[in-house]
Amino acid sequence: MAIAFTVSKCTLPVYNNICFRLTSELGIFYVTAQPVWLQAANPYVELAKYAQSVLCVRDTQEVAVEPNPFDLSESGELVVNSVTYTNVAMPHGVVPPGGTAPQNMTNAQFQAQAINAAVVIKSWPRPLLVHCSTGDRASAVFACFMIAYCGYDNAAALAFATGQLALQNQDFKNYVTAFHYRG
Repeated sequence: MAIAFTVSKCTLPVYNNICFRLTSELGIFYVTAQPVWLQAANPYVELAKYAQSVLCVRDTQEVAVEPNPFDLSESGELVVNSVTYTNVAMPHGVVPPGGTAPQNMTNAQFQAQAINAAVVIKSWPRPLLVHCSTGDRASAVFACFMIAYCGYDNAAALAFATGQLALQNQDFKNYVTAFHYRG
């Protein structure tokens, strides 16, 4: 039987207010967009009030992506605020060094990274926050966690991530559909 999640909108200092709070018998999770500095207020001090762990699924090459660049201060700011942090990159549309055309991950690359991210979500202290730039990839990764550890089939996890979270990117919908790990 699949583990039930209750989803509610939340208010944390994240890009475009894309913030979902999920509660279940496993604990509390947040799926959000990138934490952002609002009027010079440190978002990581606020996040430390809600999350014990943060999983970022952004690629560090997104440091120049506007209007929501990768925050190079995130890991240090979280650690000094007693929040555990890791990054499992889920790149999309990244132009490699010296390249001119964006490249996406292969299904095999997504599979490997999604397994790693699902293990973090399953095993790290909660409440746990997972984020990307807009919540899209974070939603895909959470769907993979649901498939791997929460008793969901791919269609149900995909419907959850697109209907109740922020998954919109067709490539990542396809990756979730093809995901095939059971922890």
